[in-house]
Amino acid sequence: MDKYIRVIIFVWLTTVLLTYSENKSNLPAEYIIPFIVVILTKYFIGDLENNINITYINLLYWSAILIISYGTLYIFTNR
Repeated sequence: MDKYIRVIIFVWLTTVLLTYSENKSNLPAEYIIPFIVVILTKYFIGDLENNINITYINLLYWSAILIISYGTLYIFTNR
């Protein structure tokens, strides 16, 4: 359960920090920030499982990260 909480807090904080940083790309922030957060989460925290195989748990994990990031982005940009 500790890893789930760390992932949620990391995704939330990273999304908030990227929301307030300047977007110099030609892509909308609604698309680029969640994908940057997914890549950073994979790099710093990793997967929930220790094996190399891709399972449906991994798909749910990445979908949850995208949903949490997009939801946080929506809340902070549409006040």
